[in-house]
Amino acid sequence: MNSNHLKYLIINWLIYHRNYIGAVTEYDGADVIGIKRTFYVSEFEIKTSKNDLIRELKIITNILEEENLLYTNKENGKIYSKTKYSKHRINLKEKMKMRYYGFTPNEFSYIVPMEFADITYEYIKDTKYGAYMIEPDERSYFKSSVEEIKRPQKIHDKKIDEREIIKFFRKLSTENDSLREKIYRNEV
Repeated sequence: MNSNHLKYLIINWLIYHRNYIGAVTEYDGADVIGIKRTFYVSEFEIKTSKNDLIRELKIITNILEEENLLYTNKENGKIYSKTKYSKHRINLKEKMKMRYYGFTPNEFSYIVPMEFADITYEYIKDTKYGAYMIEPDERSYFKSSVEEIKRPQKIHDKKIDEREIIKFFRKLSTENDSLREKIYRNEV
């Protein structure tokens, strides 16, 4: 199971099973972004490596436990990814949301394989984050089963603005253009 396959499956699930109006990959540091019919935005972080998942979940724990934590864990001196740290600090800390003027999704969820479901839940159970487990169908590359581990709660109530909608559709158009180019090159 690789992340590109899961990105395809999640976009398919969002559009055809969850009634989202659109979804794209690799948007502002997110694996998958989906826009609901209400114009609320959901971010989905896909984790296929247990070590990568635990490393990120520990960032969340440290943000929740230590008010003034910067990018370094005081216990072991480990430097966290600045991007991951900043994203989770903005999502999880109420006062940070008020100072941040960039893109912040309304909901955030992890997408993990079935074998990571329990550990993901343990780390996020006291947050507004959600989680889903995905199990690709062994018989078909194009099918999967997605089940809720924990329903996400709204991080904030601000709907996507016009500037972000334009950026979103630009990203959607460039993804479509790149895929069409790949199809054309394979036909020629």
